[in-house]
Amino acid sequence: MKVHSSLVSRPPVLEWIAAATGLLFLLFLLGAIGLDVLQGGSRIPPDIHIGVHASVKAGERYLVTFDVRNRGGASAAALEIEGQLTDQGRVIETSSSTIDYVSGHGTAEGGLYFEHDPSSLTLKLRPLGYQAP
Repeated sequence: MKVHSSLVSRPPVLEWIAAATGLLFLLFLLGAIGLDVLQGGSRIPPDIHIGVHASVKAGERYLVTFDVRNRGGASAAALEIEGQLTDQGRVIETSSSTIDYVSGHGTAEGGLYFEHDPSSLTLKLRPLGYQAP
């Protein structure tokens, strides 16, 4: 004897929405990984660019804040940044800072302290070196 139910078992709408959302996340993740593979991924060495934000008086010293942008695919750890204040080519003062970690295509911020006012001198910042994490 067959029993017929007037209620047909269907998955709830919320279940369909959750499944579609999960599928979108999965497709996005696979696309991002595929794009990284096509672009060479972490085989591209760190390509460090430094941008100066501001120079402000901080107590008896001057603080120069900067951001570091890694345009390469590989990460850089213990990134050494050097700043020099020069006057007509003569080095007046040097300061350095270490950025703990900058991921591939990532950014970080830092600062350098100087005894002399950077606004009256020529300021040059450059990366010195890094370690592979």
